[in-house]
Amino acid sequence: MKVAVAIAVVAACVAASLSASITHAPDFAAVGAKVEVVRDIIGEAFNKIKDIANNDNAAVGSDISSQLDAAAVKANAVLERINAAIGAGNLTAGQAQDLFTELTDILTGVFKDLSK
Repeated sequence: MKVAVAIAVVAACVAASLSASITHAPDFAAVGAKVEVVRDIIGEAFNKIKDIANNDNAAVGSDISSQLDAAAVKANAVLERINAAIGAGNLTAGQAQDLFTELTDILTGVFKDLSK
């Protein structure tokens, strides 16, 4: 249960950091900074959740760690696509919003999987 709550908190933090809709040409530096903040939130939170899960039950913790590692790979792939578009100077507002939505969906999926 602690893990499900922790995932919900992570999803809420990421959603809060992305809550302002991108409705104009993005400020590449600001979006890039947000990408790094989101990466830090996910990394730190996933590590803390792994610690909680492993302390509660090592066998279950191992399974949860595997699920979080897989989600982290997916999340980092999305963040790298954002960074690539920023680097190329062609990130549109629509692309940015779609990629941040995809990231939120990944976190929501982890929450649903771990809440079962």
